[in-house]
Amino acid sequence: MTDDYTKLVERIRKDMRKTMKASRYQHSERTAATARKLCDMYDLDSDKGFLAGLVHDICKDYEDKALVALARQDGLPFDSLEKSHNNLLHGRAAAVLLETKYLIDDEEILEAVRYHTFGHAGMGDLAKIIYIADKIEPGRTHIPAGYMEMHDDDTLDEFIISVLQEGMNYLQNQGYNISSQTEQFLYSLVHATKEDA
Repeated sequence: MTDDYTKLVERIRKDMRKTMKASRYQHSERTAATARKLCDMYDLDSDKGFLAGLVHDICKDYEDKALVALARQDGLPFDSLEKSHNNLLHGRAAAVLLETKYLIDDEEILEAVRYHTFGHAGMGDLAKIIYIADKIEPGRTHIPAGYMEMHDDDTLDEFIISVLQEGMNYLQNQGYNISSQTEQFLYSLVHATKEDA
């Protein structure tokens, strides 16, 4: 861990404590710690995983107007769910903020933060780690104790398929719509897994 990395993390933490609800900040710290463990499990850069996990929700408590203004800068279209629920743009807004305010140009980190809400077909391993970590960090009350250990022998794609399927079932049972991006992401993973079998 370099001095520059440590200084950046501390600067971001300081800013996050000013702009985020305490409960959301604590969720971010738990997601970062979970991402570090998952990176160790799958032989990925744990510092990058920790940083991406820490900042994934950095814009979650922003007003809708600010979220839209930031997210629009990535040049990607808004889908119908994002248009009707602007708070779902917080990952895209965060990726823009990381680039413009903190000068983070690591595409793996930016991709992981950008797509952690819905997932995205073709996203890389670090992005998959952050997607999982966000959903299974220990503060998530519907996740059983020892959940990560239950998936010890899974490939990363097998692990994320389980998390996606469980998450989609949970949302549907709560009466929420599933994003088409999430459905496409799951389909792409299942399809790739069958090809590899």
